[in-house]
Amino acid sequence: MPDLDEFAADDGLSRALRRMAADTPPAIPLPYAELRGAGLRRRSRRRAGLAALVAVTVLGGGGALLGSGSAGPARSAPPAAAPTSAPAATATALTPTVAPARTVIDTAGHRMTVPQEGGPARVLLVSAGRPDQPTRLGAMTVVAKEGTTRMVSAGSATSGAYDVNLEWCVRLTASDGYSNHVCAVPWLAPAVFGRENATMGIVGLSPEDAKWYFDHTAVGDVVDVVGAGGGG
Repeated sequence: MPDLDEFAADDGLSRALRRMAADTPPAIPLPYAELRGAGLRRRSRRRAGLAALVAVTVLGGGGALLGSGSAGPARSAPPAAAPTSAPAATATALTPTVAPARTVIDTAGHRMTVPQEGGPARVLLVSAGRPDQPTRLGAMTVVAKEGTTRMVSAGSATSGAYDVNLEWCVRLTASDGYSNHVCAVPWLAPAVFGRENATMGIVGLSPEDAKWYFDHTAVGDVVDVVGAGGGG
């Protein structure tokens, strides 16, 4: 059976606890505003602590997260190119302009002197217009390399009519529009070229010399006709 003294001791302890509870004043409830403010302050402290923790983590990781976002890591701007100086101006040597040499037809000397680039001039034997139909003198320009040219004349008191095709013809024109030709005239005897003027006014060459001149002249070349003949 339990000891009666134990019951007595337990009963005394219970009475002592009941007296302490009765002597302790009840807790005074806090107003709602104070409770809510305290809760907000606790949440603010928690957020501040979390932000500090994130900052420490980012900085401690060498800034690997700085500048990152949904579009990917930010790219640094490319280094500025080192300034370069403008290239120095290159001096251009000016070559004196030399007037092109001109072909000269001397009707009195029965010679045609044709300059050649990089070589000596070539002299061709010619037969110009006869005394009653002299070749016109003056400066002329090569305006066409016609090749085969038909020439027709009804004749006159001093010359008969003709209708011929001349080969290797080069047409010359003076500043006033007057035209003449340098052509092959194969009907003349070889001894005539370089000795006398026997054409109707054109400058006649042997077929070989006419072809050479046709191949070596160009449109725009200047030809000076000098010597005995009609005025320019």
